[in-house]
Amino acid sequence: MPKNITSVEWQALYIPPGLAFDQATGTFTGAPGEAGDFTVPVTVTTNYGTDTKNVLVKVDEGEEIIDASNSRYITECVDNGSEIIFFGNYNNGTRGIFFTYNPVTETKSETFDISDGRPLTVNDVGDTSENFSFKKVAIDPISKKWVAFFGSHYVRTPEGIKDLGSEVDLAIIGLCWANNLQKFCVISDNRTYSFGNAHHDYTSYLFDVDGNLLASSKQLNEIDNFNLHGKALSWSDTANKFAAVSSTMISSSRPYRVTVYSSDGLSWSSSVISDSQYNSQRKAYETESLITIDDGSFILVSTLLYQDNSTLSVGRGTGILKSSDGISWTRYNKQITYEAWTAAWSSSKGKIYAVTNNNILHETTNFTDWTQVKEISNIAINHDLYSTSGNPSPIKMIWSDTVNALIIPALKNEFYIVNV
Repeated sequence: MPKNITSVEWQALYIPPGLAFDQATGTFTGAPGEAGDFTVPVTVTTNYGTDTKNVLVKVDEGEEIIDASNSRYITECVDNGSEIIFFGNYNNGTRGIFFTYNPVTETKSETFDISDGRPLTVNDVGDTSENFSFKKVAIDPISKKWVAFFGSHYVRTPEGIKDLGSEVDLAIIGLCWANNLQKFCVISDNRTYSFGNAHHDYTSYLFDVDGNLLASSKQLNEIDNFNLHGKALSWSDTANKFAAVSSTMISSSRPYRVTVYSSDGLSWSSSVISDSQYNSQRKAYETESLITIDDGSFILVSTLLYQDNSTLSVGRGTGILKSSDGISWTRYNKQITYEAWTAAWSSSKGKIYAVTNNNILHETTNFTDWTQVKEISNIAINHDLYSTSGNPSPIKMIWSDTVNALIIPALKNEFYIVNV
């Protein structure tokens, strides 16, 4: 296609029942009126001319219509004790989806729109499209109840959808379940822009096990240099507190990290990961998995960008920071020379697993010595798709006791069961 196209207009000469066609984007939306295969002549007009092609639109019973060019991608999953529930997005990240996998029958369910087919345009004026993208999911491992957040103020539970109202803005960057409190905690960055500068308005929310909003706090805004783009938030029953670690250095000349902690999810304190944990090197932790292990410690599995202050040499790798209280952290030396994009803890194995960007699964029991387990040659991990700055978010690998294996989400409703 020529590079200097200045205008594009799409036209569908026939539209299947129940659907609408967007002439600006060339996509179908809506709830199908009937199932079947429909041949739709589609015309595209640019400043170079007009062309028409027949497009086959397949409508299956109970399945949503999506543009074939907008691939589904699965980023998170939870284990409810009997099945694995996968969550992700489609339609350029504007719509959330989920499906289930039964390990006994080894079958997948159909794929559901997490918003139950809610229309894209929902505001009072009717001229702005609401973003119903999937944000994050967490589960209470005892009751097996999960909550999935999507859009700007919606929560989905197994029972259905709750509209939290306009006073809630769920630009979620952290979510976890606190067993001692019997609550879900959410940290949201309701970022706004003024003259090109971003203003971060951090809010922590507490929800009950059924997804009902209990309380909120903006106390995180009082903490200097707090920035949670690393999406790292976790709870320890032993330490009886939440912990979150910032993903960026305070400044290039001050290679410190901020950690915040709270016993109730509303009142937060902070400390700094000290210079001694950097061995006189500058290190930027770019992607992070903050998990808890059986002794209650917080484990931060992090990708490191090393820059020696004297030689300015740069290298990448994966290391671990450990804390028993979310306040004081111990650094373990880097052993993996590739970037780890997702990590998980297995209680039954007593190991931490990490998948690196060269598609190698690693494991460790002592946090220092990593062992290569196997190559996962077909896994759909790439930097463009799973970068922390882009959309979607990094994948979230989990250990599943139900299948006694690692579960790794992937593209186009695919996932990997990795036996170790």
